[in-house]
Amino acid sequence: MHNINVRAFTPAGSDAFKRLIQNKPHNILSEVKKLIKENSITVETGAVLELRHPRNRYELAKMLWEVFGNEGLLYPDRRKIDLWNWISAAYFEILIKSDPRLDITKKIGGVDRWILSGDILRDHRHLVSGPFFAYEANSEEPKRAMCQLATPVTQPGELVERISGKRNLASGPVCHLATLMYYDSEKDALRPGLTTPPGNPKKFSYYFTQIDRTIDYEGMTVKELLDVLPANFDKWKKHAQRELAK
Repeated sequence: MHNINVRAFTPAGSDAFKRLIQNKPHNILSEVKKLIKENSITVETGAVLELRHPRNRYELAKMLWEVFGNEGLLYPDRRKIDLWNWISAAYFEILIKSDPRLDITKKIGGVDRWILSGDILRDHRHLVSGPFFAYEANSEEPKRAMCQLATPVTQPGELVERISGKRNLASGPVCHLATLMYYDSEKDALRPGLTTPPGNPKKFSYYFTQIDRTIDYEGMTVKELLDVLPANFDKWKKHAQRELAK
């Protein structure tokens, strides 16, 4: 855990970081560490970030929110791609070392995990900005977005892909419903077996895509949404009803 002065990459800096992710040299950790301090490809911002190991996506999002927040001087919206790329490079070593998997190529994964491209179809896969924007979209009650925030940062999982990958599901009552169904608040973890049909996240996403043009589900309450879910979600609906009753 240590403080670091926040910089932003220039476009050349983002390109250099991208090449490292693509090539995965044996000394990638030291190369990224040098990159984030290189004056010729970074610019100072004046902000300070405390780098510490986040237990999950929620903790990372909360740490970033405390620094940037909605009113922050450097509030990093989706257009500040080079800033987000620098932030992910700053967290790179911490996240790689905290990942229990032995294969570093799997820890690093694809470019989308570290480099924000501005592509609306892929940006939710960014390991650092993805949690932040899920938190931001539900900032009044971020715990309602635990369906997107409960997993380890470097292993987001299927539920994140299905919910965060669609903006109309990533906030509001549908996001809250997914949290109630698939997240165990007492254990602070996703429920086991959630990827197995019936009623898995893939079917959840597909169902709301199907009814998108016929039902204004974004304007419904969670209880109303539970009423319209078909029977193949019954197992998960029971979890949601118990969570609501707490």
